[in-house]
Amino acid sequence: MEQTIGNLAAAVVNPDRATGFSTPALTQPWAGTMPATLSDDQMAELAMIARSPACALPPVDPKRFAKIMGSMAAVLPKRNVDDATGEAMLKIYHRMFGHQPEPALAFLAKQAIATCKWFPTIAECNEILAKWKRPADPRQGAREQIAEEMQARLDRDIAALRAGRVTQADVDAWPPRWRQIGITQGYLDADGTLRFSKEGAQ
Repeated sequence: MEQTIGNLAAAVVNPDRATGFSTPALTQPWAGTMPATLSDDQMAELAMIARSPACALPPVDPKRFAKIMGSMAAVLPKRNVDDATGEAMLKIYHRMFGHQPEPALAFLAKQAIATCKWFPTIAECNEILAKWKRPADPRQGAREQIAEEMQARLDRDIAALRAGRVTQADVDAWPPRWRQIGITQGYLDADGTLRFSKEGAQ
């Protein structure tokens, strides 16, 4: 699925129990597929997303925990458990898994109902929870988009340099690493000066 600046921003600005990410409101939302070349403003927006702090997913609410356990108990029979034992069992399970975020426990319930013949033991719950993966971090998506854009800009500008379509002002505005590539490839002098002017390029 193609990333958009809009959905990356939404995942950060509007966190829910499935993501747990939060940051101050962004200055400008975008929608639609990212263009092949991003504007500097869009790059700045992505940089803000990439730098935003991640919030830990909160532990499940006790009432939600009881409801999730109840959904499993309604489908999966328990071995030799009466009401009193069931209440004590719920407390033990909450002590073991109450620190888990709600999405993880929802995953546990779904997998247990689909694969278990009996209400899962604590060991079986741990095995299922080990397979749960936290939702994708929108900050990583932003970092990847920034890296792709910077590589595209580098490729474009170095190609223009080789074709003699850049000015000294263009070169002076480049990041140092780009100028070093031009020097290494013989298109710039050691001080970053163009060896071939636009007019002199073949």
